[in-house]
Amino acid sequence: MLMKKILSLLCAAVMAPMAVSAADDAEVAGPERLYAIGDFNEWALPADGNDNGAIPIELSEGTPSTYWEDMDIPAGTREFMFCYTSPATGNTVYMGSTLPSFTLYKYAMGVSCIYEESENREELHPFTLRGWAGSRIMSTIYMAYGTVNFGALDGVMYQSPGSEMYALFTIENAQGTSTELLTLTSDQYDPAFGTLTFDTSSLVWDREFLEHASKVSLIFTTEQSVTPDSATCWGEVGRCDAVVPGQYNIAVGPGGQAFEFDLPGEGYTTAISVDMNLQNGLASVSRQTEALPGYFIYLIGTPQGWDINSAAMPLSLKPGTTGVYEATYFIGEGEGMFRFYNSLGDWDTGSIGVREADEPSAFTFASDGTIETCCLYGKGSWELADWEGGEVYMRVDLENWTILFKTDRMINGISGPEVNGEESATVWYDLQGAPVSHPVKGGIYIKVTDKGSAKVVY
Repeated sequence: MLMKKILSLLCAAVMAPMAVSAADDAEVAGPERLYAIGDFNEWALPADGNDNGAIPIELSEGTPSTYWEDMDIPAGTREFMFCYTSPATGNTVYMGSTLPSFTLYKYAMGVSCIYEESENREELHPFTLRGWAGSRIMSTIYMAYGTVNFGALDGVMYQSPGSEMYALFTIENAQGTSTELLTLTSDQYDPAFGTLTFDTSSLVWDREFLEHASKVSLIFTTEQSVTPDSATCWGEVGRCDAVVPGQYNIAVGPGGQAFEFDLPGEGYTTAISVDMNLQNGLASVSRQTEALPGYFIYLIGTPQGWDINSAAMPLSLKPGTTGVYEATYFIGEGEGMFRFYNSLGDWDTGSIGVREADEPSAFTFASDGTIETCCLYGKGSWELADWEGGEVYMRVDLENWTILFKTDRMINGISGPEVNGEESATVWYDLQGAPVSHPVKGGIYIKVTDKGSAKVVY
């Protein structure tokens, strides 16, 4: 009580005019009490002896127009004002900030501002809070000077949600939905300043649970065992593009909702970064998605501009295999020259071609709409001769080192002519992709027929 009196007198001295005449020194008596109203009580006014959730602020003893109260402001509150019933007119008078956005921040000891009054609440600016976790604020209103002072109790204005903070992930992938609860370290969460810096790519634990994810929801919570629908958390619904950072208002308490991310799914992993600050009520959220090693190879060639850094035309690992990749792409007329790479960024690393030398080999689709050849690590490109444009199914089999191309007519179920129901002539290739007219017994070759291709010992 004594400390409150001292703080009130100090703030009054700070906010009082430097020179006050004897006539001005006589304060005009104010109403018996003021009230704080806001979104915490849906802006309801006291009526018929019922406070309706408003917080009463009593007249300070021994003063005619100074009021103070320890206001217990509920968690999640964003805006509030003061009000009173005019002794002269009986009308409700509202008291709001003269500033468009007067926001209370952490460690805001002795913050003062000038207020203004109106019988129309819509004409005034409310006092605002951001990320309010629920705490008491000592408010002192000096009607003689038209000022209000906000003092933080227990040394802080913003109380952090708790000394321990957890990141709760809900992950969807092809296998179903799972959850992961991770404890944040002191480097990631500072309860004293209400700041959180969280980046999955820099944590000591691995992030395998984010591999192959198609959707992720993330909340930050003080509870070790929670469900996403009931957790008391930091967060607000936000959706982030693949590389464009987003900035979102945050809420603390049951109203906080999950950050949601749509992810590419099978064959990819994602790093998620979140920076939060209760002092300004904002969170910056971003993500970075990468392909997992071994899950893709990439078509590099005329269809995508011979861009060694472009992942625009990937072939995906076929489920249940360790080295069979497939995709279907539209290949335009005159764009049928390409090879494949198992990594990007270097022309000399991971190239898969029809021969070692950097020379193209022309191929024409057979009557059944297919091309079947061998492949190896090399730069010899495939060239679709007389190609008029259309969709092409591609299968690169690195288990047997063979390639299959099918035209769109086969994809659409229109097959070419059969050869009397019998297997067509067998074509032999050595392991370098060169045709072999007379295989030698005991040699290893690629055998190609209309039934398929295989690596065999002759």
